[in-house]
Amino acid sequence: MDLFIGGSELTGKTLVSGLCLLSQHIQVQDKMANEITTLVGSRSVTLSDKQSLPYVEATVLEIMRLSRVVTVGLPHA
Repeated sequence: MDLFIGGSELTGKTLVSGLCLLSQHIQVQDKMANEITTLVGSRSVTLSDKQSLPYVEATVLEIMRLSRVVTVGLPHA
């Protein structure tokens, strides 16, 4: 159970970091939205679209690199 909770906490912190970064870079949001709209249109994005969205994928990877949200506990006895 601890691993599951820890994993969801990391995911949540990464999402929050990503939203904060994107809120500071409107031009990146616009470029991502244009790429998605051009490829996908009004349908939902699927996993098979991933390889056709290089800018979106690169942005997600950059968010993950920049956020590096790692909780490190102090050693204790």
